Amino acid sequence: MAIAENIPAFVTTIASDFISANPTTDVLVLVGAAAAVLLLGFWGRSKLVSVAIASYAAIALLATQPIFDWVYGSIGIPYSVWSVIAIVLGLVFVLHSMIYFSLGEILEEDRGFIASSIVLAVAIIGLLFSYSFTVIPSTVLSEISPILATALTSVFAKILWFLAPIIVVGATKD
Repeated sequence: MAIAENIPAFVTTIASDFISANPTTDVLVLVGAAAAVLLLGFWGRSKLVSVAIASYAAIALLATQPIFDWVYGSIGIPYSVWSVIAIVLGLVFVLHSMIYFSLGEILEEDRGFIASSIVLAVAIIGLLFSYSFTVIPSTVLSEISPILATALTSVFAKILWFLAPIIVVGATKD
């Protein structure tokens, strides 16, 4: 009978690993990532390669320049998961525009298979979300589930997400 009494506690423990105290944040992060993957995936390989280059440039800029401090200090945006993601995506958009409009003819090629574009989009969004969640303080990061946080911010996950776009671009090249 002791096993039957411990089942609710066991289920609660397992569920707490997969669902945070605020499951709405987890759902919004996952739905936002899926929407971004679909939007990028149907955009075409040449634009995705440009977004990948812009993503690495944005991460390099954000890692070396105090852009977050400047944005939060001058504009007064509250520090949250969404503000970090918005800053990272905004910088990637600006850099992508600069790269694509200056190197568009060099990057231009046929659209390729949609599946390879979707896989590349997953790798790029994973890279951007991994970096975004890495710079968020642990107090704010507690808004998402431990499993999602580990999948994005563990040492192994950061290496995987950092290398994924490079590997996918190389593997899906026709």
